Amino acid sequence: MVRIAVGARMLSGAGEIGTACRVEGSTVNWRRCSSRAVPVGLGVGFLTGLFGMGGGLLIVPALVLLLGIEM
Repeated sequence: MVRIAVGARMLSGAGEIGTACRVEGSTVNWRRCSSRAVPVGLGVGFLTGLFGMGGGLLIVPALVLLLGIEM
């Protein structure tokens, strides 16, 4: 169910998504973004450990949708 929801949202092309972690070009301002990146990483780690699945299934959509980082 999570895969379907995340896939639909990523394909919809919602325009501006996530927060302002990304700066001009392809760089990421991790100092400004770390206050959100750490809880996202902890949440993804907890969920993948709880359900025993690979972390890539959740971390890539989390980075794209929640933090605004491009693939």
